[in-house]
Amino acid sequence: MYIIGYDATGKVLQRTKVNVKAEPVTTGTITPNAYVLGTDTYVKGTFTGDVAKVSITVNGVVKQTINTPTSPFQYYAKDKILNLTDVVTVTAYDATGKVLDTKPVTVTKNNGQAGNVIADRYKLGKDSYVTGSYTGDVAKVSLEVNGTELQKIKVTGGKVKYYAKPQINSTTDVVKLNAYNSAGVLVSSKTVLISATEGTVTANEFVLGTDAYVKGVVTGDVAKVALKVNGVVKSAIPATAGSYQYYAKTLITSETDVVEVVAYDAIGEVLNTATVQVSKPATNETKGTVTPQAFKIGTHSYVDGTYTGDVSKVELEVNGVKYSQIPANGNVIHYYAAGLIKDGTDDVKVNVYDAAGKLLDSKPVTINVATGTVAANGVKVGDSYLTGTATGDVYKVTLKVNGTDQASVAFVQPDGTYKYYIKALNLQPTDVVEVIGLDNRGRQINTTPVTITQ
Repeated sequence: MYIIGYDATGKVLQRTKVNVKAEPVTTGTITPNAYVLGTDTYVKGTFTGDVAKVSITVNGVVKQTINTPTSPFQYYAKDKILNLTDVVTVTAYDATGKVLDTKPVTVTKNNGQAGNVIADRYKLGKDSYVTGSYTGDVAKVSLEVNGTELQKIKVTGGKVKYYAKPQINSTTDVVKLNAYNSAGVLVSSKTVLISATEGTVTANEFVLGTDAYVKGVVTGDVAKVALKVNGVVKSAIPATAGSYQYYAKTLITSETDVVEVVAYDAIGEVLNTATVQVSKPATNETKGTVTPQAFKIGTHSYVDGTYTGDVSKVELEVNGVKYSQIPANGNVIHYYAAGLIKDGTDDVKVNVYDAAGKLLDSKPVTINVATGTVAANGVKVGDSYLTGTATGDVYKVTLKVNGTDQASVAFVQPDGTYKYYIKALNLQPTDVVEVIGLDNRGRQINTTPVTITQ
């Protein structure tokens, strides 16, 4: 390219070459993120190409341009974007201020995060709460029954527990558990399966005059049982899975009474019934025997022995006199008789009875008297002790001096010997002295004379 200069006549005065330089071409794009009102503070996004500056326009008003040397960018907008209806765009410029791109910014509200709820089965007549669990962003739940949504309640800890006893009344009710996130947005809804209660009851036989309670077992969702006697239902009592007992002694009075146990769930629905068989006590004949051991006067203090069968009480009878009955225990008898049996000629029996007082057996007791001998060694005048031996049932010895019984005694040792102190008696050869052998009750068994020498 040249620049040519002319005079007034058109004559070329000068011709100069001009170098022409082309301006560089800039390009670029911008992509803004959605702006969440009430949550976000900045309009954010990314750009490409020669973008060096950005601005935002709100409802037709262009706001300040800011430098954006690198992508991504952010533009403070909290005090500029105030409503969901605001029309917002972001504009990208090159370094010279040339507009490279303009994009709309979507303004939304905070919809929170995703969440999920799981509802457990609800058993009508047993459960009072709809329960379940949740994951994610769940802040509140509500129950919806047959299209009517009930109050929202807060939940924490991943568990749901919603009181529903007054609202769910039938297995045909359509029930949903709704979950809302922290922004109040419905994020999950699950159908609650409604099922009916079920359970069984059994009843044991009731024996008149023996049993006081009707007893049995309940299973499943049984919460209460009642007794029905001759068509009249009595008051219900609590009963949960396992054994139960219902006081019936004053309610069931005849073998002809028609008796049932009625099982209910928690809301009073009848789940099951069971017939109670009413019977009289079995008339089993009681039996028993007794075998007493021999009793030795002066040696034994108890009548001992054994018994078999249905023996409940033991009685001692001496010479026709019956003494107090004592409980029988462990198939052995042990009856204190030291003060009752006094002579070998006593007529002694052991009588045994059942629990009702019926005499089952009576056996005589063999009475033995104490036996034994006593022997004495000779003594001299001035000796301190009289010695000797004893046999059999001789338990102790005493002296009779010139017809007078002495008060002191000497006990027979395990080896059969005894030693009696006599020095204080000053015995002389002319004295008549006897050793008397006694049993452990002090009864005389045997005597022997004592020889005294100088």
